[in-house]
Order: sequence, then C-alpha cells, then structure tokens
Amino acid sequence: MIVRCPNDDGFGPALDPARDCYSFDFTLVFEDAFFSIAPCGVAVLLAAWRFYALAQREDLVRWPVVRALKLVTFGILAAFHLALAALWGSGYGVRVRTTLAASIFTLFTTLILLAQSDFEHRRSVRPAGTLQVFFFFTILLDLPRIRTQWLLDENAIIASLLTVAFAIRIALIFIESIQKFTHTSLPPEAIAPEDRQGVFGRTFFTWLNPMFLEGYSRDLTMDDMVAIDDSLKGEALYARLLKQWKAANHKNKHCLTSASLKTFFPELVTAFIPRTALMALTFAQPYLVNASIRYISGGPSLPKEYGYGLIAAYFLTYFMQGLCTRWYMHVSFRTMTKVRGALVTIIYRNMITIRAENANSSAALSLMSTDVDRITFTTFNIVDLAPSVIQFGIVLGLLATELGASCIAPVILCIICGILAAQIGKLVPPRQRKWMAAIQKRVGITADVIGAMKGVKVAGLSEKAEMQIEELRNYELVRSTSFRRMQVCNMLLGIVPALLMPAVTFTVYAIVQQVSGSGQFGVAQAFTSLSLLNVLLMPVMSLTNAWTNLASGLACLDRIQAFLLREKRDDYRTLMALPDAASSTRDSTSPIDEASEKFENPEKPIIKVRGATFGWKGDAKPDGPPPKMGPGGPRGPPKDGMKGSGGPPAKPKKKKVSDDPAEKGELPDRPIVKDVDMDVMPGELTLIVGPVASGKTTLLKGLLGEARMFAGSVEFTIPEHIAYCDQDAWLLNRTVKENIVAYEPYDDDLYNTVIRACQLEEDISVLPKQHDTLIGSKGVSLSGGQKQRVALARAVYNRKPIIVLDDILKGLDADTYSKCFAATIGPEGMLRQNRTAIILATHNIQLLPYADNIVVLNTEGHVTERGSFESLNSASGYVNSLGLKKGDLRKAAEADAESIEQELLEKEAIIAKITSAQPTQEEDKKKTMSRGKRNKDSLITYVRSMGNTWFGIFCFFTVANVGFRSAQSLWLNVWTSANEVDSNANVGYYVGIYVMFGILNVVFMFAEFWTFLIIILPHSAKLLHKKVLHAAMHAPLSYFVATDTGEIVNRFSQDMTLVDMQLPMSFMMCYGQVIGGISQIILTCVASGYLAIVIPVLFGALYVLQKFYLRTSRQIRLLDLEAKSPLYSDFIASFAGLTALRAYGWTKDAEDENLRRLNDSQRPYYLLFCVQRWLTLALNLMVAGLATLLIGIAVALRDKISPGLLGVALTSVMGVGMTLSMLITSWTQLETSLGAITRINEFERDTPREMDGPDMPPAQWPAKGSINVNGLYAKYGDRTVLTDINLHIEPGQKIAVCGRSGSGKSTLIMLLLRLYQPAQGSIDIDGIDTSTLNLNALRDSVVSLPQDPMFLAGTVRYNLDPLGNSSDEELLIALEKMNIKAAIEEKGGLDAELDTDWLSAGQRQLFCLARAILRKSKILLLDEATSSLDRETEALVDELIRKEFSDWTAVVVAHRLKTVADFDKVLVLQDGKVMEYDSPGSLLSRDSLFKNLWDLQES
Repeated sequence: MIVRCPNDDGFGPALDPARDCYSFDFTLVFEDAFFSIAPCGVAVLLAAWRFYALAQREDLVRWPVVRALKLVTFGILAAFHLALAALWGSGYGVRVRTTLAASIFTLFTTLILLAQSDFEHRRSVRPAGTLQVFFFFTILLDLPRIRTQWLLDENAIIASLLTVAFAIRIALIFIESIQKFTHTSLPPEAIAPEDRQGVFGRTFFTWLNPMFLEGYSRDLTMDDMVAIDDSLKGEALYARLLKQWKAANHKNKHCLTSASLKTFFPELVTAFIPRTALMALTFAQPYLVNASIRYISGGPSLPKEYGYGLIAAYFLTYFMQGLCTRWYMHVSFRTMTKVRGALVTIIYRNMITIRAENANSSAALSLMSTDVDRITFTTFNIVDLAPSVIQFGIVLGLLATELGASCIAPVILCIICGILAAQIGKLVPPRQRKWMAAIQKRVGITADVIGAMKGVKVAGLSEKAEMQIEELRNYELVRSTSFRRMQVCNMLLGIVPALLMPAVTFTVYAIVQQVSGSGQFGVAQAFTSLSLLNVLLMPVMSLTNAWTNLASGLACLDRIQAFLLREKRDDYRTLMALPDAASSTRDSTSPIDEASEKFENPEKPIIKVRGATFGWKGDAKPDGPPPKMGPGGPRGPPKDGMKGSGGPPAKPKKKKVSDDPAEKGELPDRPIVKDVDMDVMPGELTLIVGPVASGKTTLLKGLLGEARMFAGSVEFTIPEHIAYCDQDAWLLNRTVKENIVAYEPYDDDLYNTVIRACQLEEDISVLPKQHDTLIGSKGVSLSGGQKQRVALARAVYNRKPIIVLDDILKGLDADTYSKCFAATIGPEGMLRQNRTAIILATHNIQLLPYADNIVVLNTEGHVTERGSFESLNSASGYVNSLGLKKGDLRKAAEADAESIEQELLEKEAIIAKITSAQPTQEEDKKKTMSRGKRNKDSLITYVRSMGNTWFGIFCFFTVANVGFRSAQSLWLNVWTSANEVDSNANVGYYVGIYVMFGILNVVFMFAEFWTFLIIILPHSAKLLHKKVLHAAMHAPLSYFVATDTGEIVNRFSQDMTLVDMQLPMSFMMCYGQVIGGISQIILTCVASGYLAIVIPVLFGALYVLQKFYLRTSRQIRLLDLEAKSPLYSDFIASFAGLTALRAYGWTKDAEDENLRRLNDSQRPYYLLFCVQRWLTLALNLMVAGLATLLIGIAVALRDKISPGLLGVALTSVMGVGMTLSMLITSWTQLETSLGAITRINEFERDTPREMDGPDMPPAQWPAKGSINVNGLYAKYGDRTVLTDINLHIEPGQKIAVCGRSGSGKSTLIMLLLRLYQPAQGSIDIDGIDTSTLNLNALRDSVVSLPQDPMFLAGTVRYNLDPLGNSSDEELLIALEKMNIKAAIEEKGGLDAELDTDWLSAGQRQLFCLARAILRKSKILLLDEATSSLDRETEALVDELIRKEFSDWTAVVVAHRLKTVADFDKVLVLQDGKVMEYDSPGSLLSRDSLFKNLWDLQES
C-alpha cells in the first residue's frame, strides 16, 4: 500500500516530502480548487456570455437526432456527478474541506452547460467552441485527479465514477464537434469552411486539408480558394473603419492611426491573450532544461516518477507552445487581413470622390499596394510589442537569479549595438532615397525608350539607347551598393547581440566569479542561463525591429491620411425644375423613343451656362493635353450629383479668383475659359472649336462638374447623367461587349444596332473571340481608331440624354469616319434620332456646317462667336473666314483622317497579341501545370549569374559561421565539465576560446553578408538586367506593336526589383537556414546516439511535409499575386476613367466592382497566411515530439547520458522548430522570387530577334544616295501589303510618296530601314544590298524623321547629337535654322536637361529636323514629319529641306500635296501597288490618281 505524505488538506500545491511516503502528487485541496472549481467557474461565465449572444439570434439548425444525443449524454454525465456529490456528501472515502463544494459546483456547471449545448445546437452554425475548450482542459485536469483517487484505497468507488465521467467527457467532445452546416436554414455554400469548424478544426486547420489534397494532386485555380467569412470582407471592414474615421478629429496629426487602432482594438486584445500564454510557456523551457540536467546528474536521489513527470511536462509545454503560437499568430494575421481590407476600400472610395486634377494615379496605387502592405506587416509588431517588453524584463530577472549582476552584460551589449545601429540608421534613408531615385530614373527612361522604340530604331539609336540604359543600371547598382554597405552593418548589429550575448555574459560572470572566489560555474547553471539567453533573444530582436517597422507603418498611415484629406470634387452644377418632364420614365426599350420621352418642352435648354469661368488650380496642368481626370458627372438627384432636385432654382455658386496668389502658400487658381454663355438644346449637335490650348477640353470638363468654376453658373434641367468620351479612350481590360455595355443592362438588339452604327462589325469579326475578346490593358489589343469607336459605342449604348465628346473621331480613316459620323452624330444618326444633346469639341472645321450650334473659343479662352452655322457664316468672323459650305461628309472625313496604314499593317500583330493574351485550353493547361512545380532551371540560372568563385567563397563563409556558432555550445559543455572536476581552473583558457568562437562567428557572418550583398548581388543583377535589355533592344518593331509596353517595362521594373531586393535576401536566408538547421539537428543528437535513429524518420517526415505543403502554398502565393493584379488594374482603370465614371453615374457600380475584386483577392491573401500557420503548427508539433523523445531517452538512459551534452541538445531543440519553419517559409519566398528569373529566361528565349546582317557598311556610306527597289513584296501574316514594287531613284532626287490611307506609304519607308523584313525582293543603296548590313549601322547611315518625334533622356546636346559628332557652333546653328534656339537657351542651353514639355508639338518636330540636319548622310526619309506644323512653319521647313538637303536623296510621304509640287517624281500607291511614278507636272497634266488627290485636297 502506498502511503501519501501529509498536507492533503493544505493548498500545496505538492505534497510535503517526508520519510517513507509518496510525495510526487498534488494536494487534494489544490486539485479541487484549480482542477475543478476554477475551470467550472470560467465555464459558467463563458456560458452567460454565450446565452446573451445567442438570445439575439433565431434558430438556424434543425437536427433532432444529434440534439437528442447531446441532451441524453449530458444527462448521463449529470447523473454521475450527482452520484459523486451524494457519496462525498454522505462522508464516503477520503475527502478534504473543498471536496463537496467542488462536486456540487461541477454538477451545477454540467446542468448549465446542458442548457448552453441545446442553445448552441439550435442557434449556432459552428460547433460550440466554449464547450469543446472546457471539456478539453477538464479532461487534461481530470487525469491527475483520477490518478490521485485510484491511489487512495478508500476511494475506489469514487475513482470508478470519476473514470466513467472522464469517458463521458471524451464522448461529449466528439459529439459537440459534429458539424451542423448541412442541417441549417442557410445554404451550405454561404457558410465559409472555417466557420463550419469547431475549436479543434480551426486550431488544427482541418478545413484546409481538402485544399491541400487538391493542391497536391492538381493545379489550383481561384475557384479552389475556399470562401472566407464575412468579417474579412471589404463591406464590413470599411463600415467599421469609416465609423471611427468620421468620429476622429481630422486636425490631429495621426488621426487615421488612432481610428485604425480603435477599429481593430478587439482583435489586438484577442491576439494578446495567447501571446501572453506563449510567453509564460517560453519561461518554462529554461527551467525544464535545469530540472532535466539536475535529474540526470542527481543520481538515485530523485525517483523515476520525477523523470516521467519531466516527460509529461516537456510534452505539455512544447505542445501548448505550438497551440499558443498558432492562435496568437493566426489572430494577428487575421487582423492584418482585416486592416488590408479596410484600408484598400477606404482608399478606393476616397479616390472616387477627390478632384481629379489633384490626383496622381501612381501615388494612389502605391498607397493601396506598398503602403497598405507595410501597414499590415506593422500590425504584427503591434501585437508583439507589449509582450516583448514584458518578456525582456522577466527574463532579465530570471537571469539575475542564475548569474547575479552579470545579467546586465547582455543589456549593455544590446544598448551599444542599438546606439550604433541608430547612428548608422541615420545614414540609410539618404542612401536609400538616392538608390530609389536611380531606379526610378532607369525605369522611367527604359519605359520612354520602349514606348518610343519605333523612333529609336528609325534614328539608328538602338545601340546608343542600350548603352545609356546599361550605364543607368550600373549607376543604380553603385547607389545600391552604398545603401547595402549600411544595410550589412545594420543587419550585423541587429544579430550581434544574438551571436555575442552568451560569450559576453558568461565571460563577465566568469571574471566576477574568479575575482570574488564564489562557487563553480556548473552544467545546470550554464545551460539554464544559455536557455534564458535564447529566450531573451526573441524580445531583443523583436524590439530592435519593431521601432523601425512601427515608424515606417506610421509614416504609411500618415500618407494615406493625407490622401483621404485631399480636396474632394465639388459639383457646382445646379439642377433646375423642368415642367411636365419630371414624371417621364423609361418604360420603352426602344433606342429611338427612350430619350425623346424626356423632352416634352424641347424649347427649354437642357444645359444653361451663364457667365461661367472655368479653370484649374495653379499647379494643375492646363488644357491640351488635359489633366488625367477620371469620371465626372452628377450621380442622380441630389445625392452624388448636382444640387437641387426641382422646385425653385437654387442659387448658383459663384467663385472668384483669389486676390492673393500666394494665399496659403498655394499657386493661384488659373482661369482657362472665361465668361462663357451657352445653351445646349435636346437633340442638337453643339460643336466647340478653337486653336490648340484655347480651352475646349476645360469647357467640357466644366460642363461635367470636373473643372473649377470661378464665376457664373451651370444649370441642368434633368436629373440625369452624361455619356462622356475623352480624347484618350477610357477602356477596361475586359471584353469588347463588357466595355460597351459597361454597368447597364444588356439589350441584344440595341447592342447590335450600336455596333453597326459605330462601324465595329468588321473589326470585331476578325477578333479571336469576337465580342468576347479581351482587349487588354488600356485597350492595347485594339488600334487607336478602334479604341475610340468602342468608347463611342459605350456612350451611344448607354442612352443618356446628354453626350459629351472630346475629339472622339480623330485617327479614323475617311471612309470609317464618314460612316460612323453619319450613323451616330449626323442628322440621321442614332443620337439625333434619340433627341440626345451632343456636345463635340473638335479641331475639324469641316464639320461646322453639320452643327446646330457652334461655340468658337480664342487663344485667351473667350467665346468669340456663338450660334448656328448659317448665322455665323453669314456674319463676319472666324466661321465666315473659313469659306465653308455644306458638302460631302466624306470630304470632312478626309480632312480629319490621319494616316492609319501602319495600324492596318499591324492589325495582324494586334490580333496575334490578343490570341496570345487569351491562351487556348491546351496552352492554359500547360501554363497552370507549372504553377505547382519547382523551376530548377531558374535556381541554376540565378546561381550561375553569381559567379562560381564568389559563390563558393560565400558558401564557405556561411558554413564557417554556423560551425563556430555550434562550437560555442559544445565548448560550453567542455568548460562546465572541467569545472565539475576542478572549479574555476584555467578560466582564461576556457573563456578565451569561448569568446574566440563568438568573435569568429561574427567575423564570418560579416564576411558572408558582405560577399553576397556587396560583391555577388551587383554582379548577378547586372548580368540578369543585361539579358533582358539585350533581348528587348534587338526585338523587331512588330513585337512592340503586338506587346503591351507595360508588360515589357514590367521586366525592367517589377522583376528587377525582385532580383535586387527580395530574391537575394530570400536566397541568403534560405541557404543559411539549411546549414543552421542541419547543425541544430546534429547538436540535438549529441546527447544520445539513439536519437540519431529517429533523424531519418524526421527528415522523411519533413520531406513529405514540405512536398505536401510547398506544392499548395506555392500555388496560393501565385494566385495571391494573380488576384491582386486585377484589383490594382481596376484601381488604375478607375482612376484613369474618374471623369467618365462620375459622368455616367457609375461610381456606386465601380465601388461594388472594387469590393468584389478586393474580396476575391482577400481569399488567397488570407489562405496563404493560414497554410503558413498550418506549417508552423505541424513543425512545432514535430519539435514537441522530438523534445519529448529526447527527454524520454535521457530518462530511460539516465546513467549513460552526459548532463552537459544533454544541455547542448535541449537548448538546441528549443530553436529547431523556428529554424525549420523559417526554412520552409524562406524557401517558399525564394521560389516565388525565382519567378522573376523564370520570366527573364522566358523573355530572353521567347522574344523574337531582328534579322541582323553580318556586314558593316563602308566609311562615308552612302556617298551618293542612289536607291534601287527590285521586285519588293511585303506581308504581314497572310495579308500582302506591298506587291511587286520596282523603283530606281537617282542620287539627289526628291521623291514624294502619295496615296490614300492604307495604300502602303509608311510600309515602304519602314522597309527601306528594314524595320520589317520583305517577303520577297531586295533594296540596294549605293549598290549594297541592305539585307547584308548591320541594322543599327544601316539606320544610322540613313536619316529618317518619323511622324512622332523621338527623344532620349538627357541634355539638349545629347538629344541633338547622340553620337557626339558635331561642335557646339554647329548645334546652335541647327537650332537657329529651326527658330527654336531662343526657346532652348531660355531653359539653360545645350547642357540643360531636355524636358519636352518646354516645346509644343510643332517645336518637337522642328527639334528632330535640327537633329537630322546635323547627321552626315545622303538619304533623307520623311514620314509625314510636318503633320503637327501650321502652314507657315511647314513652308519654312519645306524651304529648309530644299536648301539643307539639296544634294540629298529624299523620299517623303506627302501630307499636303502642294508641298511636293516641285519634287522630281511622285510615287502613287494604291492597295500596295505602284499605280503611278512620274514627275508632278506630268501627272497633273493628265487624268491621274495624283491629280484626283490634288483636286480633292485643293477643292
């Protein structure tokens, strides 16, 4: 019989030790109080809270079978507790003063929980979490109670009853865990999988297992991303944040930070609870190490039961540590997801309301992406901050009990490192800013070059531009190296405390011990202290990083706050009453009758403008090009649009220009259009005309409520929205149909009618998926004219009573122009038939005869004429001076049509682009198959880019660094073991070697960081950038036509950012953790060789785990990136179309669309966090098993284990879990970052290359300038664009190339420069076949001026003479000949950085002509290079061409035929064939195509 030691009636908690009795147990009072009464009390309180919460809900679940099962099981449990209470009440068995109270309270709690269970069953979709938690902990707490009762012989019946009650509790856990979502009144798909789970399902992420299995067996798509609960969706999060934001004092400096903290305070507090529990469990680890070493070295004095207790304590500590880590991190990451959802939504909603002129799309997008990401990351630091401070203080106190005053040593070390890091930190921001500026400059110039690639190639500057970008990259890497030196020092100072803390602490302690002659430095004390130092590292590193991250997060919140407080759009327009029209409704779906029903009083203007002065803020850009505004327009009767809603006219707002230009430190407001009076009538066409920069666009924006109104009024008579088309078509990356229908209901008949009217039938018919073809970002897959017509089709389809068009028909060929105008805007067009009021700003004066009302603006922004064409044409003035008469509409179209043959030529490439953007099913399957697989080639490519020698040195430094770190623990064992034999002998020897290992650890880590970040990284980054640049600069022009510029620039921006930042850090961390993990596992095995037996099993489990995890997590990470892309694209598109969104009244629809995209992106974003937490939990549980196994072996082999080596093993196992978790996480980040290398490899491999000739031309070639074209054919795809062209051009001849749009004029010029390869035939220049020549040399030798001016980033001198062949005097003479010398000198002369905003469109072309004058050649090619010049300047240029290029051969694509009347010959092309080739005089003297073109232009 076992005799219990006395003290059972005392608090204990353990029995007092005494002779010949059993003391390894708790007292009965302690068990009753803490294992029964305390948990029951908590359960009753939680039950009261749940009763209150559930009382406000209705019954959701109907499942009578399970309900009855729960009630019956609870009833049985209550019966057993009643029996226990009766037995103890009758005085049966051994009991203490708390026994009966505990039994009765347990019975009462069981009855309360019975009622709660029934309530939870009926009114909660998920299993009862509080009941599951209660039963889980009471089961654990019942184990020692049942054990105690079985040890008491007098309590056999009590023990039996408690054992049965224990079994019933286990059964209740399973019963309460049954999922009920299939038996609810809600549809199952409406309940997120996480919401269906009980506590155990959520704790162990069992709801993720199906997705893991799917991800392992096949490739995941967005449809596989399980639903998330409503609390993570944008609607609820925005409402919460908006409430606090409205209540905040916006004058406070950090009001958004305050509002955010108040919004998410409950989540932060919730995360703090498991974080505090984790902190307590962390403190237990050093004492478990101490107890274990003392047990092993204590001999037979401690019983075996003590060892079994250690095994249980290790398991519970590490197991609960894993669970607490899971809960605190999961709550933290849920909070991060919520913060992201709230901030993204509030930024978008605010963006929709701000003044478009004050906005910056890239800055706003940066807030939504980079800044929000930084803030969400900071959320984790906020949760960790307070516990880290507390943990730091407690650990120091515990360390003082082991080492005394020596515990201050690590604090001093941390302070010194912190001060140094702070000083170095001050040097980081300026270096980082310079680096970022260098990146921005390189990316900006690269984007400019890519966007102007046609001009670069035409000018023969490809190699020069490539060299310039390479130099910028080299400069950027020099700047980055300056930053990285500071980064290396900061990283080292951040990790030095971790590396040197044990060495410094133990050295100080040994010295103090030696001086004072105190006791020996034993094994238990050493490894307990080492464990405490390891625990101290976590708060030290957390606090070190926290302040920087918190400051960064605060700065990001302040930037978002500034954005939220920007000036909002003020719609000054007034809604006036319209008698008898307010009641009209849309009952008819007829496109003809719908709008006309609104106007029962057609004489009343639909818009009335009186004395209005419009303009912009002083620092906003003026008219033409207009500010990038988005949508504008009233949002219905009075809520989001015009003021008033009928009744008496509201008094219009009148604003005056500020008398003080410097008021509030702002630039003065700038009126553009002044004192405008105009009426817009229903069903009439109003044309707004005037010279460039006269204010046409500003006037339109004023009507839309987007400009600033400084005086006057704008009155509308209907509470409707306006259809609006900007100069640059606003299109979304959606299908053709979706762009046209937009947010309106689909009407098939109306849609087809609009398609026909806008002449889109033929264009759509050749698209791969026709109406369902994605048109790409900004409509990249469409030509310019197609974009404009799709935008016009949207405006027509939406049937608004007012339509505002800003030069919408530019860029169309004559035939399409005339048909489109007639079918939509013309007298018989859809809009006029619908009685839609049309306001069209245009530069095409030929349209004036078709207008019902004309408004003429002068260069000062004043209305000089207003009225009908007939009245203005009969009076003296601008309209009368034009001498116009109503004629053939086709003639008007000819006047406005621009040369679009290049677009026609490139249509095949555009269609190919669309097809490539929409892969076939097989291609799509091939693409997704690679999503879950590793790309070994990318890793090999990246390693090779580092250089074999330096990579080998880096690997050696890493291994040496980890080796010396591991040697410290082993040497500590040697040191303390020696102390056991001879106390404090050879202290200097042992301390010296221990410190040496620490210093060598730091030295090799510094060498590792320096080698990789300062030497390897720039070499690799330069090489990878060169691969992309070389592929891009040698791609043919057709590639740039068919590929979105943004897609190419992305390789130089996003991918290079990954190569420069995330990829190297991920690689370095991953490699370091691989070596570190191996060393930790080896150290864990040093205590016993038997543990090594399980290491292969551990590695096998890790292999399976990572294979299972990585395949899914990699896909989710990529899906996260994919889901963010449409969110950001939608944001950019909404920003670009801000004016249109507000004009059409689609702001609410756009907000809903943004919410939908945000909620879609929240799914992979949140699930990625979840799978990472799943991994962390799995690894922590594996470490718990490893630690339990280690201590189990130590207990079993107690006499054969070295206490010192056990200390080494136990301190090592403390870090194994974190190392493994960080290893797999960093490996995942590495593989994601390697996606950049994959894209670089694919770009280099898949980008086509121009067919370059092998030969360089002779010096001074071409010396004569003769050109022979023999049997030339040109095709694009299957379409022949030039057929059998044969020409002989003598040296010095001037040849004009004429023909209608699409005849092949520009194609011929491009073939002469070999921008495209001919299908057949040859071109000889001075007897040399150009196909044999180096392309850049050919283009450099032949001077060509394209229609669009081309500039490189740099000085005026560099742009005038990129090759540096001319003197300053020659440069100035060339500028003077072009009449732009004064404008250049005013800005700083030849050495000033050229800003093309200095120059007008015409001056830019004159600048390019000055560049051509300086070139040494004999051949000049002009492709309508004077199209932006007025007639006087064009005459000057024509004279210069004749004078400066008198002995040159010139081939000129003629825009105005009068200018080529004295040329030697005229080449007339039609449908790609030579129709005429003769002198102008000869062709004009007979009936020729040239004469017909001449007559048409001059009539």
